[in-house]
Amino acid sequence: MTSRQGEWSLVGDATRERVRQAVVPVARVLSAAGLSADALTTGGLLVSLTAALLAASGAWLAAGVVVVVGALFDLFDGAVARVRDAVSPFGGFLDSTF
Repeated sequence: MTSRQGEWSLVGDATRERVRQAVVPVARVLSAAGLSADALTTGGLLVSLTAALLAASGAWLAAGVVVVVGALFDLFDGAVARVRDAVSPFGGFLDSTF
């Protein structure tokens, strides 16, 4: 897999591919449990909002931990969509908007 024309990233193509391969088994488990990519995206938004509330209350360490958990939702939503063969323009829009 190569980067698109004009795209720049801190993460190289080889690393990106290794991470994608590493998350596939977890994505299969999440998919088998009945979770959709859109549900994970929405869950990630709720987790991020929780992190914002924690940060607003001054609980910085807790907010940082919750942000990391929210990032995991974002990592797995695309993988679940690919595993389910359910990649869609709406899902991409939802993911990029949230």
